[in-house]
Amino acid sequence: MKYPKSVIEMQKELGYPYEIKNIDFEPCLYRNLKNGFDVEICGVYSRKRKENRRIFICLWWIGIRQNKTNSGAQIIMHVSEIPCNANAIHTVTEMLFAYSNKLLAEGRCIDDSIKISPGRIDYEELISRGKFQEESKCQQEI
Repeated sequence: MKYPKSVIEMQKELGYPYEIKNIDFEPCLYRNLKNGFDVEICGVYSRKRKENRRIFICLWWIGIRQNKTNSGAQIIMHVSEIPCNANAIHTVTEMLFAYSNKLLAEGRCIDDSIKISPGRIDYEELISRGKFQEESKCQQEI
């Protein structure tokens, strides 16, 4: 499959373990966190100039499914207004990875279910806080 140049270049800049996948008919960057969560990076492909482009990243709970399907996948966190550069993408992804491990350590993920409401946060607010905070402070229903 032929992917847009902007997506290919960003994947090369980020390197492994980021890969390109078509998600909801859009070429996206993807990273499996290998703990029942994965990250979807959307908006890299756009006609806007790279320096003006803002992307979003979603943390998904996929679970440890025996049948290897994504049925029942649940969005956990949506980070918006991220600058389209590898450093910002990698920073947010690593923060989401730490957050996912925190959820696992707290026992909020049992088998294929998760006990948390989806949340949303803006990139600037996330960076100023330095981490994802408790649901009441950081998360709003999507």
